[in-house]
Amino acid sequence: MMNMMLVVLILGCGDKTELDTAFDASESSTNNDSDTSDGSNLDSGDGDTADTDDESSDNGETSGDDDGDGYTDEDDCNDTDPYSHPGAMEFPGDGVDQDCDGIDPVLKNAGRILDNPGFELEENGVPADWSDLGDALLWQSDGSEIETLTGGTGEFFESFQDNESLKIWGDYGADPFGNGESIVYQQFLPTTDWNPVNKVFWIDAWAMIHDSAPLENGAEFSIGIRCLNEFFGTRTVVAESFSSPLNKDSSSNEWRRTWAQVECPADTSLVQSILLFKQVQSGQDSSDNGAVYVDEVHFGTL
Repeated sequence: MMNMMLVVLILGCGDKTELDTAFDASESSTNNDSDTSDGSNLDSGDGDTADTDDESSDNGETSGDDDGDGYTDEDDCNDTDPYSHPGAMEFPGDGVDQDCDGIDPVLKNAGRILDNPGFELEENGVPADWSDLGDALLWQSDGSEIETLTGGTGEFFESFQDNESLKIWGDYGADPFGNGESIVYQQFLPTTDWNPVNKVFWIDAWAMIHDSAPLENGAEFSIGIRCLNEFFGTRTVVAESFSSPLNKDSSSNEWRRTWAQVECPADTSLVQSILLFKQVQSGQDSSDNGAVYVDEVHFGTL
């Protein structure tokens, strides 16, 4: 049989169109790095680690590699930032030349602009302009008390930027497709002036796990892009890319930058930017607990 492509029926319409979560694993890919410009964690995704065994002076200070990233000041364009060095992950449009090639690539307008990317607008307790599947999301205001199913925690939330963030957690069986995915998303249809075919789409966002509700067991969070083909009432994922997931082994209380990119093939008729909380064990009794806060989503083309 062919790749046993899963398909699902389109369940909604308008601004709250239900999201199709079907995918063909043979067509999917994962592309991720996590970075911080404010001192939080960096995941290189390629297994490389900084070489800190540099020659040292007699007073114990590192000589020639002030930031400890394995590159001397002769080769490093910014020897005060361990996340900027030759070969580093380059985040487009952030004003920082991470890979030391002298260029900060521009994140181009994808022809569609994310609405409310910083989650500053609220509508009935959830971020305005975002659709969802699983009903496991909340508009979290800076300075507000963090609450869980058991009540208030006595701890207060600090957003990454500005005043609000998204909070997302497991669907516990609310997803009608029954696969344990709680999803917040925006989607983009072709128009007479815009087509997603053969475009390389990019998404990045800042995410944080708070120790008031850490990720447990098989709970995972990632961001990504799906390219879908819509044909006679069904949708099939023809390409997708998701970041390496945050999970129970990820650090808490630190904002982390995560990313993904994918090229949509010729049969793409719909693009979705996705924030995904996955419970490997789905259903009301799932032990895949926890929550993730998300802020400042960037979407565009390279």
